Amino acid sequence: MKRDTIVYGVDPDGTIADNAQLIIAARVHELIECEGCVRHPEQVVELHRMRIAAKRLRYTLEIFEPALGKAVLGAIQAMKEVQELLGAIHDLDVLTPLLVDELRRVLRPGEQAETWQSVDYAGAVGLASLCRRKHAQRRSLHRQFVRAWRQLRKTGVLDELCGGETTRPAQEVSHALVS
Repeated sequence: MKRDTIVYGVDPDGTIADNAQLIIAARVHELIECEGCVRHPEQVVELHRMRIAAKRLRYTLEIFEPALGKAVLGAIQAMKEVQELLGAIHDLDVLTPLLVDELRRVLRPGEQAETWQSVDYAGAVGLASLCRRKHAQRRSLHRQFVRAWRQLRKTGVLDELCGGETTRPAQEVSHALVS
C-alpha cells in the first residue's frame, strides 16, 4: 500500500460528487491492494497496513457523506467494523510480544533473581497464562475479521463504491473514471 495515492482527474471546478467518486475509488483500491493478507494471520505488518487503508476509506466516506447521501452509510459502517477488528488485532500484535519479553525476563536468573530458586514462578505462570489468552483472543479476532471481510466482499459494497472496478489498480481506475 502506498502512503499517499495520487488521485488523477480531480477537478477543482467539478462537483463534489464527481471528485468524491475519484477519491473514494482510490481509497478502495488502497484497501484492495492489502487483500492478500486477509487469510494470513501471521502477516502482522500487512494487516496493520490494511487497517490504515480501511481507516482512510472510512474517513473519506464520512467526509463526503453529506454530498453523497445515505447511500454510503452502509459502507461507512462496514469500514468501521473492519477497522475496529484490525485495530484490536494490532493491539494484541503490539501487546503480546511485550508480555513474552517480560516472561523471558522473569524466567532469566540474574536479572531480578539471584538464583533459579528465587525466580518468580507464580508471576511467570501468570504471564504465560496471559500470553496464551491473548494469543487465543487474537486467533478469534482474526477469524471474525475474515468473516467480516468475506461478507463485505460478498455484498459488493466496495465494488459499488468504485463502479465495479475493484480489481484494477487505483491509478487506472482514477484515469478510467475521468474519461
